[in-house]
Amino acid sequence: MSPIYDNDDVTPPIGHNNMYVPHQMLMRLYYKNNIYPEDGVNPIDLWYGRPFYGKVDTEGRTVHLSETHLKQFTRTDLFAADFVVDAFEDFHSELKIAIQRTNLPSDSFLKTIRPIRAWTSPGNLYHVYFSNLHGAFVDSYIKNEKGSIKNFEDYFKFFMEYVYSSANSLPFSRSSFILSRFCSPLTSGMMVDLAPDGHGNDFVKFTKYINTNEFECYRNTAAKFGFFVDKNAPWRLIANIASPEMKEYIKQSTCSVVVEDPWDFGDGNAVDNFKMKERIFDCEVESTEELFSVYYYPTSKYDYESFKIYLFQSYNTFAGAFPEYENWKYCFSKKETQVTFGEREIFVDRPDSKAYDIFTKQYDDLFWLPVYFSVLAAEARIKMDSLRRKKTLKRLRDIYKISGLQKAIDFIEKQTKIPAIYSAEETQDKFVLDY
Repeated sequence: MSPIYDNDDVTPPIGHNNMYVPHQMLMRLYYKNNIYPEDGVNPIDLWYGRPFYGKVDTEGRTVHLSETHLKQFTRTDLFAADFVVDAFEDFHSELKIAIQRTNLPSDSFLKTIRPIRAWTSPGNLYHVYFSNLHGAFVDSYIKNEKGSIKNFEDYFKFFMEYVYSSANSLPFSRSSFILSRFCSPLTSGMMVDLAPDGHGNDFVKFTKYINTNEFECYRNTAAKFGFFVDKNAPWRLIANIASPEMKEYIKQSTCSVVVEDPWDFGDGNAVDNFKMKERIFDCEVESTEELFSVYYYPTSKYDYESFKIYLFQSYNTFAGAFPEYENWKYCFSKKETQVTFGEREIFVDRPDSKAYDIFTKQYDDLFWLPVYFSVLAAEARIKMDSLRRKKTLKRLRDIYKISGLQKAIDFIEKQTKIPAIYSAEETQDKFVLDY
């Protein structure tokens, strides 16, 4: 077997992250259009085609994997969704047999294939991200305003200015973070990296993987067990949850055999006439929609509360680090401006109440819901005139008062769930995705 491309067939790609940006863009386009073989099994393109694969469900809602469905890869400390691990173990076993039967070069990538990176907690990633966001806000955005901030209201005003001014590039809510470039697609639990290579060097992707004798065997075997190969990271396998092969692994992970009263003796006397009752398979997951329903949580389920908690922690961290504010006043008798210092408001535990409970009692849902909506709308790049905004917020408050908090959050999610970066269509009020 020869490489997919002979030396004269295609010019090796040379794009990398350190190039001058216009050149880098041209080289990325060259890789996108010319490098991955057009014949044979199709890859998945997370960069340009399906960037939200595994991050949103079939209705366009941001989701994250329930950790109860994680399973550990053999002889590693890595995890992924249980059906992904099962499929990979079988894929790896078959690949080992193919390797033993083939005289591979000593530097073949197949000889070193093993799980290197897999599921990553989106909660942990968001915590690190928000800590950096908080640091940038305190150290840069309000660097010259710290002294004037007396309480949470002052801090909140500046923070919201910061959020709105940077919403197009820096997500604030956890839902928007998961959809952003700052959150690894590995958080879906559907993917496993089989080598430590970085994504920035196209020459390595081509010479080490795509243009090798064994790449065809690798991608065909991957497809046989229900995996895509990542077009922009050929060492990454991604579960093709629409494939018949992967659906079988999903069924194996979610179906149980229910057998009640298995022995039927007819009239109770003729033992020779007994027969086994037909086995009943109880499957939780029969479709892609059910897969997301069983394996994943809508991020909105906890995003609103997370939104409040992180703002509370952000302010208290600031107030703890800078406990005094400045009060500048001009003294006419001395003809000079004088400064005095006051103690900045901070929320602390009391004998009868926790600090966070005090905070949420002072700033209740009628305060937070319009703010939460406004932030998600800004992140989704939804533009509203003042009249539409006023009507939407009134409806939001009415829903909350009549139907409760969860219905109000559902309303916000529905109004803001389709960012401009989605490429999708609305059909009968249902968000259509290609799974």
